[in-house]
Amino acid sequence: MPIKPEIFKEYDVRGIYPSEIDAGISYKISSAFAEFLDLKNISGPIVVGRDVRLSSEELAEAVANGLCDRGRDVIDIGLATTPLFYFSVGRSEAAGGIMVTASHNPGNYNGLKFIKEGVVPVTFEDGIKTIHNISQKDLPRKLSRGIRRPDNFSESYIDFLVGISDIRRKLKIVVDASNGSAGPFLTKLFQKIDVYLEPLFFEMDGNFPNHPPDPLKPESLKECKKWILKSKADLGAVLDADGDRVIFIDEKGEGIASFNIGSWLVDDFVLPGDKVIIDKRASKFLKEKILEKEGVPVYSRAGHTNIRGAMAENNAVFSAELSGHYFYKDFYNSDSSLFTLVRVLSLLSKKEKKLSEIISGYQKYFHSGEINFKCADFEKMLGYLKGEYASGEQDFLDGLTISYPDWWFNIRPSKTEPLIRLIIEADTGEKMEGKVAELMGKIERFK
Repeated sequence: MPIKPEIFKEYDVRGIYPSEIDAGISYKISSAFAEFLDLKNISGPIVVGRDVRLSSEELAEAVANGLCDRGRDVIDIGLATTPLFYFSVGRSEAAGGIMVTASHNPGNYNGLKFIKEGVVPVTFEDGIKTIHNISQKDLPRKLSRGIRRPDNFSESYIDFLVGISDIRRKLKIVVDASNGSAGPFLTKLFQKIDVYLEPLFFEMDGNFPNHPPDPLKPESLKECKKWILKSKADLGAVLDADGDRVIFIDEKGEGIASFNIGSWLVDDFVLPGDKVIIDKRASKFLKEKILEKEGVPVYSRAGHTNIRGAMAENNAVFSAELSGHYFYKDFYNSDSSLFTLVRVLSLLSKKEKKLSEIISGYQKYFHSGEINFKCADFEKMLGYLKGEYASGEQDFLDGLTISYPDWWFNIRPSKTEPLIRLIIEADTGEKMEGKVAELMGKIERFK
């Protein structure tokens, strides 16, 4: 089957199984990744991990064979979360890695995520485009085939997480693993961290039978919210399929925006002079909090490869992304839901206040969240909006951001789904709702 160019995204390879990505395509792409590393003069073994999707084991087998046939030794970590995959690449000092996952996408999707030595993500411009071009060729097998060996870094990972914990009182928490690959690792973690745990959907099931594996979808939060209220828990957390994203819920069953959690974390550990990466979708309160702490806010385009690249380039200590990714200098500039969960639990355990009371201090503005829609001609719509809001301050770092003294909006195409994403924030709820209606009315003609 020919490889469709559309599966090569800005951050990874992603498509529908088996019509767009299957074992044969995974073999070709992994062989191309080995050749890409050869061209970069990066030698050494490559880590291969996979998530819980029904097709992941088959694709991971093809990936390992593709790498070995190109002479690369493979460190096979088996079923893992994406953060454990990053940790494994870092701890093993491998030449790179391939994680078989489609993150939060539905179960019929799958994909490949690439990492270079030093746990550096491979972006479209600096590698995925080249890997695509190489994958069009029939690469010969190397005379000396690589060796594949299993390894397990999960205990080291859990010990690392326990090492950063500082929990002062026993909290009651509800955690929803979304039937993804984080379940077993959450179980191990909470055997070593003393909490009252209500586990939801820790059983791994690539059918994702209970709700979509995307914690940004309201239906994915319903069960966790119900159990928080039923058990009178202190907080809840919902993870995605591969365990790199987390959305928090307070004791009242209300979801918490990631930039509010991010502002709380900034308040806790950012020091004067520390750089923090933010993207154009975040509440402007996050920037204000960084400045209040005498830190340095640095803007980046959205997306984990862009954020992580900006983290490394600026020697930044932290980043919080709207989608529930939290990135740390202390974790290879990478994101980890469990790292963030441990930090939040540690912070909350030192406070006598309820989580909702704490977070209310970080909710200054009214933020719409992402409004997703399809558009027939994005560039034409963009040109129209630029003209309609010509009096505002315009920024083109990531899509189009137009700012006024008391409100702003950002509109950009998704890099992982065929959608346009709109965000609006204003000083008052009335202003925000009015601008949502106004903009959606203007956009309607382009749908």
